[in-house]
Amino acid sequence: MVNQLHSRLRLLREKSGLTQAQLAKILLLPRVTYTHYELGKRTPDLDMIIRMARHFDVTVDYLVGNSDLSYLPVTEYYPEAQNSRLVKKVADADRGADYEVSD
Repeated sequence: MVNQLHSRLRLLREKSGLTQAQLAKILLLPRVTYTHYELGKRTPDLDMIIRMARHFDVTVDYLVGNSDLSYLPVTEYYPEAQNSRLVKKVADADRGADYEVSD
């Protein structure tokens, strides 16, 4: 878990264009504490993991390495939408397919 956490923190931070100092400020942490999270020298508590997941708009499972999906598919929230054409189009588009979604 920790190996995935620190590597995903770095990946997400770099992807968002933030420095360690900038992200630490956003998360209300000392920079050195955040740096230790990224280096795997410290492990954040659950509240901090949740805060980081919310900041990056990813699931906690993705952040800690329990899932390779960074989002929760809509069908997890609404199982009845499983067969919806619109949901299928959005899911396909999300996977990189070229679809135009309209009403």
